[in-house]
Amino acid sequence: MHEVVNGLLRAAAGGEALPLGVIPLGSGDDFAKLLRPQDPIARLRSGAVRRLDAGRIVCHGTRYFANGMDIGFGAHAARNVGSVPRFLTGLGAYLGALVLTLVRYPDLKLRLQLDEAPAFAQETTMAAVMNGRSFGGSFRVTPEASPEDGVLDLMIAQRVSRARILQLVPKIELEVLPGALPVIG
Repeated sequence: MHEVVNGLLRAAAGGEALPLGVIPLGSGDDFAKLLRPQDPIARLRSGAVRRLDAGRIVCHGTRYFANGMDIGFGAHAARNVGSVPRFLTGLGAYLGALVLTLVRYPDLKLRLQLDEAPAFAQETTMAAVMNGRSFGGSFRVTPEASPEDGVLDLMIAQRVSRARILQLVPKIELEVLPGALPVIG
């Protein structure tokens, strides 16, 4: 879905983006869950379109996101999902990736500047800029986020030990483009 969102928003280039239709067939489906589709096929057939925010990040090119983006532990875990056995899907795949990430995770120092505020540096385990509420198959990192409020939510986790990460994972509850992504349903 990430690649489709990027294609649609790049093609729009300041104009109207084509609507995105979502049928939840992925392993995590956090964005699809955000849409709360009772019957995704019926929603697509209805043709009704609502506008959701999208995020844009500029770093070695421009990328867009519908749900969220993160650096640190979450990004490493997402990359490691491809290394877990195929029989693990959804949350199980992400938990398998979590174990791999705990073994391989480096320390991370982040430097951020938000809007016009002075830049700051912080050691972190993970930082996420979210339009939606969760990633990684339902890890709720920004539970109050809304894809229709015109703002992105930021979560920065201070650096913690690997043992503390294991304790915290079960408790886990840039620029915004308001209404940039038309979604069917």
